[in-house]
Amino acid sequence: MKNSSLIIVITLVLFMILESLFPLRSRRENNLKRFLTNVFTSIIALPFTRLLIYPGVIFLSAFVAKSNWGLLNILKLNGPINFIVGFVLLDYIIYWWHYANHKVFFFWRFHQVHHADKDMDASTALRFHFGELFLSGLVRICLILILGFNLETLLTFDLCVTVIAIFHHSNLKLPLWFEGHLNKIIVTPLFHQNHHSYFQHETDSNYSTIFSFWDRIHKSHTKKIPSEKVTIGLPFFEGEKINFLGLMKMPFLKLKTWPKEFIRRK
Repeated sequence: MKNSSLIIVITLVLFMILESLFPLRSRRENNLKRFLTNVFTSIIALPFTRLLIYPGVIFLSAFVAKSNWGLLNILKLNGPINFIVGFVLLDYIIYWWHYANHKVFFFWRFHQVHHADKDMDASTALRFHFGELFLSGLVRICLILILGFNLETLLTFDLCVTVIAIFHHSNLKLPLWFEGHLNKIIVTPLFHQNHHSYFQHETDSNYSTIFSFWDRIHKSHTKKIPSEKVTIGLPFFEGEKINFLGLMKMPFLKLKTWPKEFIRRK
């Protein structure tokens, strides 16, 4: 989509301003160092998505549309219905992909880079290892061939995912009444904070990305916890100063396990 990068930058800046004015949690680390680490991590990942994956996505989307491949093309849904079904289906698939990133050790090696952030704010939405994004891109290419997503749906969904991720990773405190209504439909900061908790039971919950009801449907939702009782990060990295190079190497080092006292909140 045209101007998608500009929309993402504006969204990031907006929520960084809002979360500084209305913080949900107290910070644990130097904000500037964290921000630069998260931004550099995102920059390193750009070539893997823009140069390796996106050309394949564009080519295959045109190919399946022309060849009438994939479930959505076989069903011959009209334009708006095709878009809505494709968009919701993509969000449901990403729920399961997120679940797999926590349950399959090989995927978790890369995904832990995102969770190793000791604070959660708008910049955390950028903090994904290039290996995870590359794997995610390969999965997307397979889905295009099987389900026949069109390019407009894919690009719109990508933009919405990024914007919503910046929002629900932000350290923004919303009025509780508004948050309570909103998180029945989409993922909000208070809904998503459990997913970045020190406790494994909570980290392995609330997998939804855009629509929050997938977790309620599949009973992977955990109850709301007061923000002052939530510690963000992974306990097995506590005390370690992890810089940018450390994040890049993290998936290739010995995998650490959760301490017993942090399996479940007592």
